[in-house]
Amino acid sequence: MGVSGVTTSDPTVQLLLDRAEIYDVLVGYALAVEWGEWERARDSFAEVFTLDDGEQTITTGDALVASLRRLERFTFNRD
Repeated sequence: MGVSGVTTSDPTVQLLLDRAEIYDVLVGYALAVEWGEWERARDSFAEVFTLDDGEQTITTGDALVASLRRLERFTFNRD
């Protein structure tokens, strides 16, 4: 997925390539959460990150997946 590894000396084209790659990651993450594909959702994040939603701070992929799975019981209808 994405255009990883593709670069150009044209800054406008590079901006478009970067935007396409960011879009691919965001859509992949959103679909993974929607479909309950937790490993794929975890793989959307870097090894080291900080996610602070004001109530909790998450710094690992496993903690992110655990948080999403708790939310799933209250927000997602998979029937």
